[in-house]
Order: sequence, then structure tokens, then C-alpha cells
Amino acid sequence: AVDQVMADFDRSHNFVIEKGEFIDGILRWLEEAKRSVVTSGSYSKKFLQDFHTVRFSVRMFIKFVLHGQ
Repeated sequence: AVDQVMADFDRSHNFVIEKGEFIDGILRWLEEAKRSVVTSGSYSKKFLQDFHTVRFSVRMFIKFVLHGQ
């Protein structure tokens, strides 16, 4: 999960997610989530599961970055 977050967010490839990269990454993820809802025509169960998976991954990534765990 951390490798995927780094690939999605670290656009400068310096192994650090800077504030601007974090904001841009979250905005890209939100846009992708909105597109998937529009495409499916509804709030599907898969969309909700994917949202919670991503949310959990981001929380674990932040914990890892802040605490080195």
C-alpha cells in the first residue's frame, strides 16, 4: 500500500510527499472516485468498499510516515 501511495503522490520522485503533492494526490483520488460513481450510475457497494480500502491505506501511510511504523 505504501508503494502505491508513493507512486500516486510523489510526483517529484524525491521519496518525500510534500504538502502540495499530498493535496494534489488527494484531489486526484477524489476526482477518480467521483468519475467511478458517475460511470456506475450509483453509489455501488464496490465503490464504498474501495473508498474504505483507500482511506485505510492513507491512514496507515500517514501513521508510517509520522511514527516510522
